Amino acid sequence: GFDGVREGRTKMEDEGEKLRAEGNALFQSKEYLKAAAVYTKAIKVDGKNAVLYSNRSAALLHLSKVKRALMDAQTCVELRPDWEKGHFRKGAALEALGDWQGALEAYREAALCNPNNVEVSAKVKACTRMVKNRSKPITKEGHEKRSNATVRENGKSDVDLGKPIAFDVERIKNYVEELISESTTKFVEKGELEEMVSFLPGRYGKDGGQVVGQVRIKDAFSSPDTLTNCVDFLRQYGEDVCAHAAVAVIDKSKIAYPQVWRKSGPSGWQLGDHKGFFVQLETPTERKIWFVRHKNGKAVPEPKVSLDIDNFMLLPPLLREC
Repeated sequence: GFDGVREGRTKMEDEGEKLRAEGNALFQSKEYLKAAAVYTKAIKVDGKNAVLYSNRSAALLHLSKVKRALMDAQTCVELRPDWEKGHFRKGAALEALGDWQGALEAYREAALCNPNNVEVSAKVKACTRMVKNRSKPITKEGHEKRSNATVRENGKSDVDLGKPIAFDVERIKNYVEELISESTTKFVEKGELEEMVSFLPGRYGKDGGQVVGQVRIKDAFSSPDTLTNCVDFLRQYGEDVCAHAAVAVIDKSKIAYPQVWRKSGPSGWQLGDHKGFFVQLETPTERKIWFVRHKNGKAVPEPKVSLDIDNFMLLPPLLREC
């Protein structure tokens, strides 16, 4: 999350602190784009405040502006090298870029600043495991598992692209609704869905038409390792087609990891044991996730339920800036 009031502020910093509080309120409301804009105003007033860079980094990461989030994290580290949060922000951005070694080093720096931070310790362990797994030679079996993330139809990642397509929120909204409708029909008919991520490109094809890339991700959610391998491929694919949106449709029954519905407590899973599928949307400005409930092969009343992306995210940020 974001960070609170910095201790020992002076009167000269009051305006910056007021803007910080405004940005924090927007962040809490998940208005990440507006929060980032307010933090930018605060930075113009108080450019030496490491907390502001940390907060803007967090907001930018939610917007999938990973490179910019990394720059802010680095500035935060330079301003307050003994504060674990700056190193943590840097680690989170590097993790989103798929740089596991760099993320591990950043999280280790955060742990040195505060050895008692449980979240940091968990990140060190997770990244250590990922670095070790990536250093192992790829066996035939491993190669086959990676190759399960294959492109369907004419969605080649090396497709020749033409002119840019204007970013259109309605285009994305209509596409998501169309995918949910199609997926609901298939789920009712077959009782299951094939794991798929669809990319809405930001450029026309070379022939002037629109090419929607659909990527099968069979077995991607069988383990943390297979999911990581799949995410690397998806990020590259999204960058290749300058995607305006990525929409994952994942059958709940196909997920061995992460089983987000196992979370308990007030912010945990509240939808019982319904069968159904998740729909996770990512655009350059927002990330959302829904669960479409079914029971006895039929959709229940108001089947699409909005979930908190921070609690129930299945895929990390995929889209990079083109």
